[in-house]
Amino acid sequence: MHKNNIYLFIAQCLTVSFIVLFLPVVSYSSQLIYTIQTGTFLRAADAQKEFHSTIQKLNDNELNDLRIEKIGKYYSVRLGKFEGYSLAKKFLSEIKNEFPKAIVMEAVIKDERIFKSYADPLSANNENNKEKSVSNIVIEKMPTDVKKASDHVEREASSKESLLEKVSYVDRNYDSSSLEQIGASLDEGIMAVTLPSADVTLSFIQPGRIARVHVKEGDLVKENQLLVQMDSAAEKEQLEMIREESEDTTQIETQQASLVQKREYLKSLEWAAERGAATEAEIEDARLDVKITEFSLKTAEFKHEQSKRKYKEAKIRFDNLRIKSPIAGKVNKVEVEVGESINSLADAVRVVRTDPLWIDVHVPLETYNTLRLDQSAQVIFPDNTQEAQTGMIIFISTVADAASSTLQVRIEVPNKSGRPAGQQVRVQFLNPHQKIARNISGG
Repeated sequence: MHKNNIYLFIAQCLTVSFIVLFLPVVSYSSQLIYTIQTGTFLRAADAQKEFHSTIQKLNDNELNDLRIEKIGKYYSVRLGKFEGYSLAKKFLSEIKNEFPKAIVMEAVIKDERIFKSYADPLSANNENNKEKSVSNIVIEKMPTDVKKASDHVEREASSKESLLEKVSYVDRNYDSSSLEQIGASLDEGIMAVTLPSADVTLSFIQPGRIARVHVKEGDLVKENQLLVQMDSAAEKEQLEMIREESEDTTQIETQQASLVQKREYLKSLEWAAERGAATEAEIEDARLDVKITEFSLKTAEFKHEQSKRKYKEAKIRFDNLRIKSPIAGKVNKVEVEVGESINSLADAVRVVRTDPLWIDVHVPLETYNTLRLDQSAQVIFPDNTQEAQTGMIIFISTVADAASSTLQVRIEVPNKSGRPAGQQVRVQFLNPHQKIARNISGG
């Protein structure tokens, strides 16, 4: 009997352990979701200003999960927890006018990061928000086994953060005080979105019928390569006619011959007048004929120059019936088909250049004076399948955004592997002490 009780007790313990190990832990430790980030700040006061500004701009039903997360030294204002990217993107499109620089992020929600969160204004104390300590009491009191299981789930759910933690670890162990002066080097980097270095949508400037389409979507094209052309039979005939007119010098040659004849006649009258064989009136008439013929010659020359200009104009109009690529890149979209009649300025072809990529990063104002043109930056892509790419600062804005206290910095990064533009990346600005972290990959 005693032995049976022992077996029963062991079975109960195993059951309880199994339940504890497999309890959902996302509500207490971490959860991979999509969220809207409206800004990142060095100072908590700036983040709280953005936090309260967000409350003023949105309705109560739009303020779900508004919070400030403390990530390393920085405070990020974030809004919403969405299970799918499309839901987050849809919500962002609804509030984009109020938050033009907000972005959709794939993030891991950690309770210990929550610095401030928005609560229902009808709460018992009628408070708009509540503040929490960075350390979470619930987490501290969790059983060790549950917390280990939580950490395991977090590592599996967010491999993107592993590389950044390694980079942060290297930085911390390098013992460089100057790293703290580079505010843009966040523990998790500054979130940004890659952009094409050139993106042009080409159109015809006059209506017409499509005669030929020389490319298809996905084709690589060179600069000045012919892409699409309109039916130009009538314009070609007109161009040929104007060309012939511009080359015709008959009127000029006629007036030149007439002028030579009239000048010779004037000389003969003047010779006759010296001998009393011509009157002064006859000489004046001859002189007037010479003057009129000179004017006629100038008029003919002027008309000839105008004809040449008309030919140049007609040639430009003729060339406008053909679309050539202004850049080397890839055809991203073809909007027209052979035989189709289109209006002027209707989209015809879109050509995009993604090598190199551009990344516009909004850095805190406190750190802009640590940045310079041609400075290196580390770009960490979301898949972590390759080493972090090293880019270079090619532009630093001279006008700051007062609402978010940030400054736009543009980074150019090579893209030989052909990554698509539009990916969310993390950017860390490099100083000499951070070179050791360049070659750390996600493995």
